[in-house]
Amino acid sequence: MSRADLNVAQKTEVKRLEDAMRDSFVTYVSDYFERLFP
Repeated sequence: MSRADLNVAQKTEVKRLEDAMRDSFVTYVSDYFERLFP
């Protein structure tokens, strides 16, 4: 595996983590508001 390949894989992994965090945050916030305003 070349250094360039490793770099791309790392960027993809970071992007995937960011997306997962954003998704769970959005879910958390919408759940929270649903409890506030049933």
